[in-house]
Amino acid sequence: MILTNQSHTTTPLEYLSHQGLTLILNNNQLTVKPSERVTSDIVGYINTHKTQIKEQLLREQQINEKLRQLNQLTPQQENWFYSVAESLNYPAMALLQQEAIIIEDIIELYDRNPQIIAQCLIAGGLLDRLKDVDKC
Repeated sequence: MILTNQSHTTTPLEYLSHQGLTLILNNNQLTVKPSERVTSDIVGYINTHKTQIKEQLLREQQINEKLRQLNQLTPQQENWFYSVAESLNYPAMALLQQEAIIIEDIIELYDRNPQIIAQCLIAGGLLDRLKDVDKC
């Protein structure tokens, strides 16, 4: 296999070596190791973006926790929750993530009309607060 680079044609081995990878073939097993330059570049990148990486991982962890909680609901409770979100014209997961609606609310209120609950949330200024959070 031949790879085409902008300036010239290289083999995969040449291309990967140029990218800072060391390729070793031992007993018909291919081992790929990053060079010291690649390792230090990655460490530097991580150090530069550490806060952003932590924040993204934390957000993903929180979303996974909310999904786990959502999975504990009965199908009726879950449908009710999605109906409320639809009435608010706001993403359901964002409502959970911003804790505008918590699982305990869903369990307690799911037998009530979702449109009325949505209207109460709007009247209470919920959507305005959520828009303010989205701006941050």
